[in-house]
Amino acid sequence: MDFSSLLYDFIIGPIELIVNFVFLAFSEKIGGGGIAIMGVSLVVNLLALPLYNVADKIQQKERDLQQRLQPRVKRIKEAFKGDEQSMILATYYRQNGYHPLYSLRNSFSILIQIPFFMAAYNYLSSCDELKGAGFLFLKNLGEPDRLLSLGGDVAVNLLPIIMTLINVISGLIYSKGFPVKDKIQIFGLAGIFLILLYNSPSGLVFYWILNNLFSLGKNIVLKMKNPGQILHRGICAGLFAVSIFFWVAKPEAAFAKKAIFTAFALCVLIFPKVFRFFGGKVNPQFFQIKSVEEKKTYFHIFVLSCLVLAVTLGLLLPASTIGTSPVEFSFLGDVTSPTYYIWHCFALMLGLFLFYPLCFYKMFGFNEKKVAYIFLILTLCVLANIYLFKHDYGLFDTAFQLEDREVLASTSGVNRFGPIALLFTAVVILYLGDGKFFKLKNHLATLMLAILLGEVALSCHKLVFIKSDFKKLVAIKAENDILPSEEIQPVFNLSKTEKNVIVLFIDRGISAYFPYTFEEFPELKEAYSGFTYFPNCLSYSTNTMLASPPMVGGYDYTPEEMNKRSDTLLVDKHNEALMLMPKLFSDANYDVVVADTPWTNYFWTPDFTPFREKIPEVKTHILTGQYNSNYIKTITKIKSENAKTISDSTKQQLPFFALVQSIYPPLRLTVYDITRFPTPSYFSDCFSTLYFLPQLTDFTNEDATYSFIGNDTAHEFVFMNAPDYTEEVSEKIQIINSSYQYKDDKQLKAYQVNMATYKSIGIWLKYLQDNGVYDNSRIIIVADHGYTLDIETFDKNIRGRSHYNPIFLVKDFNASGEVVTDFSLMTNADTLRYVTKDLNLSETNPFTGKKLTKRRKSGDSVVELESIYANTWDARLCRDKTTFENSGPSYIVKDNIFREENWIEKE
Repeated sequence: MDFSSLLYDFIIGPIELIVNFVFLAFSEKIGGGGIAIMGVSLVVNLLALPLYNVADKIQQKERDLQQRLQPRVKRIKEAFKGDEQSMILATYYRQNGYHPLYSLRNSFSILIQIPFFMAAYNYLSSCDELKGAGFLFLKNLGEPDRLLSLGGDVAVNLLPIIMTLINVISGLIYSKGFPVKDKIQIFGLAGIFLILLYNSPSGLVFYWILNNLFSLGKNIVLKMKNPGQILHRGICAGLFAVSIFFWVAKPEAAFAKKAIFTAFALCVLIFPKVFRFFGGKVNPQFFQIKSVEEKKTYFHIFVLSCLVLAVTLGLLLPASTIGTSPVEFSFLGDVTSPTYYIWHCFALMLGLFLFYPLCFYKMFGFNEKKVAYIFLILTLCVLANIYLFKHDYGLFDTAFQLEDREVLASTSGVNRFGPIALLFTAVVILYLGDGKFFKLKNHLATLMLAILLGEVALSCHKLVFIKSDFKKLVAIKAENDILPSEEIQPVFNLSKTEKNVIVLFIDRGISAYFPYTFEEFPELKEAYSGFTYFPNCLSYSTNTMLASPPMVGGYDYTPEEMNKRSDTLLVDKHNEALMLMPKLFSDANYDVVVADTPWTNYFWTPDFTPFREKIPEVKTHILTGQYNSNYIKTITKIKSENAKTISDSTKQQLPFFALVQSIYPPLRLTVYDITRFPTPSYFSDCFSTLYFLPQLTDFTNEDATYSFIGNDTAHEFVFMNAPDYTEEVSEKIQIINSSYQYKDDKQLKAYQVNMATYKSIGIWLKYLQDNGVYDNSRIIIVADHGYTLDIETFDKNIRGRSHYNPIFLVKDFNASGEVVTDFSLMTNADTLRYVTKDLNLSETNPFTGKKLTKRRKSGDSVVELESIYANTWDARLCRDKTTFENSGPSYIVKDNIFREENWIEKE
């Protein structure tokens, strides 16, 4: 663990988090680039204004004291020398309550600026949203401005010079009447900023120009009478100017948003009067502290509330979130252990909710009772939002991108009004509880301590689980000798002379999208030569844990058949299914290679221990994520050392995801949308394997081969770069070459990742053709299940059952010609029959000793879907179970799966 990085997160991280959020909020709601920088400058300066005022008062107090003592100090220095002078000066300073070290207080304003400077510098100097973005006369906010040309290749950056001039003018106004040494310090600081920022991106310099303008305005206002009143009027004027701008210049903007912003401006306008009115209604005795012991009690409540907030948002929520699937958060970018993200989030939240509140408390001398009650109520509301008024967030990726953001849009009445009622109740109870009826304060510290200890214990439990899962993954990677990510070496060694049997497993491959492949890419018709497409195909479940065993093991491994063997663990039956075809081919002396099998040994990243124990001659590989850096270098044209952005994005997004879970439920969708920014995802880990599939394949084998290739590209819904579908992008790009009519962004993402999948496979198929191994290869492309996307090939009332419709494509040896569509009723359990057809393989299941079942007992025109489901999609939670649970309706499906009347519910 890098201590310096944790220290940065503790001190600078909270400010950078605020800068990040404000920038994203302005980019999302108003406008990116320069507008967002203006928003950041405004918000940061308003937040820092009280700190600067305190610093000014401390410095002024120091200057006044020095000025008062200076005449006597001068006489002492003239009259005495050496040790005698030092002793007399020390006595004089002590008598007047002064120490020479107090002169450092003159540098307090500089010290305050350091965290803000570092946070803004770190964020804006590397902000991707500014790269290439123009604003006014600035062509690229991500590069130095180079506004002044001196001829030839010599260019002068004008913005840093303007920034320095404004800084000097502001300093002249501010330092009027100051000693010379204070003026030198101010102007010296302006020179240092000029040197530091001269070659910085113009967006960052523009930010500091705005800061200096704000400082100049502040210094002018402070020289006037009633500066607070003038500042309030200035803020109100600015807000109303922005409001008028939107009403007049942005008629297309949503009425509700403009009305809310105008209402906010009105609230700011009347806030001082409202505050004075309600402040006068509060019993002035309420916040009085009567004893030192009482002061300590409220301080303890304050500190414990801060710690509970920090532990909840920085430790417990992140550990709970990552604990849902530690493997997915392991080995991302340049970070190996998933606990890295948790500790960095914890350091940030400790700074945000403990370090800075304590600093403000000391600086401003707040009333202990006020801050105790404010933070106590905030803590109770956060805990209630997390545990009582919560959403079902569903699946999310390593960038904490929800699979379905709409879950945040559905907020129940309880979630809307419950938090408000709880807040009101808490305020009333605390107000009454401090009165004559009972002394609540004596129990609040104990309550906060109990909550803190409980959350720490729960966090430790989750961290232990995460570390345990991570250790298992490390062992798996060590045992499988995973290839270095910088090397692309052939894994699938096919034969030019003997037979090759290949199963391409596409997790969540959507069947209905396949026909559009040839509209998008007519040239792929030749690549898919000889394939038969089975659109009328069913899966036995809607999740991989139940759907993949029949896909790879045939009808002996449907959920119903697996339940009949109640004396065997589900994980063992699952492993049998995965090893069935490799074992059959290996026993027939085929050279067998297996890569990325689904949920092997009920572990997310395949644990090939069962393969090594029972069929050690089979070569196993984990390819997902191993070529991501190569993919990023090739596609996005960035240096390989920048490939660590995957782990950086996880680290950046984790605190935001924790905050989303903790805030008032109706605001969660808005905050979630604001804090989403372009990030790499698990998609590139998967797609990079397909992208480099030709490089992973050679033709050096002299034996017959069997290859299983698993891939999750179609499972990860992201926007792609239509019409090429080779580069992940952040913005939506419309379909260009196909007739597909999508209904929402989710359908568009699903369509595009499926197009990327089928195109990449097509490129690989053409590679096989060009190298003379296509005719002697049997290839099956199959998915475990489809997905619910309101697909119109199904009748309206059963479109949700498209989740049972996987892609199923078969090309036999020596098959050629245009793709043939066969509407025979199929299931993905028919994979075994097509893979083993007419080959000299055993007809006996090597694990049960029984004859293999390759056809449905109900007949070729009927599929019986039993009401067998798992409690969860996560197979790891079923490692100690022997059967799946029965629930929900069962169906008999006849002939055409797309017609509603063919789905008959069993009694």
